[in-house]
Amino acid sequence: MHELRRDYPIEGLLKQAALPRSTFYYQQKKLHATDKYAALKIKIKEIYHGHKGRYGYRRVTAALRRLGHVVNHKLIQRLMGILGLKSLVRPKKYRSHKGEIGAIAPNVLKRQFKATSLNQKWVTDVTEFRVAGEKLYLSPIMDLFNRRNYRLRDFEETRSNRRRNAASGRKTTAAQRQAGSALRPGLAVPNAKLSAGASQPWSCPKHVKKG
Repeated sequence: MHELRRDYPIEGLLKQAALPRSTFYYQQKKLHATDKYAALKIKIKEIYHGHKGRYGYRRVTAALRRLGHVVNHKLIQRLMGILGLKSLVRPKKYRSHKGEIGAIAPNVLKRQFKATSLNQKWVTDVTEFRVAGEKLYLSPIMDLFNRRNYRLRDFEETRSNRRRNAASGRKTTAAQRQAGSALRPGLAVPNAKLSAGASQPWSCPKHVKKG
């Protein structure tokens, strides 16, 4: 169309091509426009190749700013994309798996989750979560006979009742003896805070599966 406009009026050519007048002049202006980022692209190439492709757009931006150029990192990212420049150093993905660490508890239950009496099989699972910037650990205990979930309050109440009865000389009731049977030797209840720095160890009898 640029060559035909020498012999024909531009209005007729645009009408035949069904091309808006504004679009035609926009493209003409774009063809003759100079690249305002030409000097910046040269600097980007120099920094990129000077560091053997190890710099991404963030480090290239920092290098340009040290040279006195006031540039935005988004502009550098776009220009590097146009130039086809990409950092050859790829960030390593975080992997939490570190293989087998520590001792593995024996599989005592062997998927036999039925019990024939109370306090025969206990199971637990430790859950870690964050509260107020600290790691907390929750370890609920369940008896596989009646599916009852034991709370720390149950153990604390049983201990308190036993202390009061011993101090007053009263005999322990049947219900208290049944609740207290869970506190036999070999089983320790975790610290009340259930925190990572709990000083009381968690020990487990042979018939209880560790979580």
